[in-house]
Amino acid sequence: MRQSPKYERACDALRVVLAALAFLACTGCIMVPIPSDRHTHDSRRALPDSEIAALVPGETTLTQVLLRFGEPDYVYSDDSLIGYRWSKVSSELWIFGEWFGNDDGFHRYKHGQEHNLDLTFDAQEKLLQHNLRHTPFDEHTK
Repeated sequence: MRQSPKYERACDALRVVLAALAFLACTGCIMVPIPSDRHTHDSRRALPDSEIAALVPGETTLTQVLLRFGEPDYVYSDDSLIGYRWSKVSSELWIFGEWFGNDDGFHRYKHGQEHNLDLTFDAQEKLLQHNLRHTPFDEHTK
């Protein structure tokens, strides 16, 4: 008895999926790319661009900055430079497999950017300049 064309197409699709799964199982490694847009667990929230743009050299004071952004992440001893740091992960790659030796076979790679806002002040605690730096990072965890 001949099956309907619809049934045959469904069987063909199932064979392709099963063959792909068997291939993945035989390679010993499965890679899962994961798009992401989140802060790292030890990072402060990003400072909004509009808030950074509102900083006016010669007018904005150290006190105003501290009230707006909170405690800085780094401070030089004479308060002439303070800074804020945050990190965002833009993508992750999860790898499952036993190719990595005697560990549990799970590895995670993160890619993103670290942001640093450096603020320089004069002796009267007026803002001299601000500089926002972006540095890419890659991190590997097991």
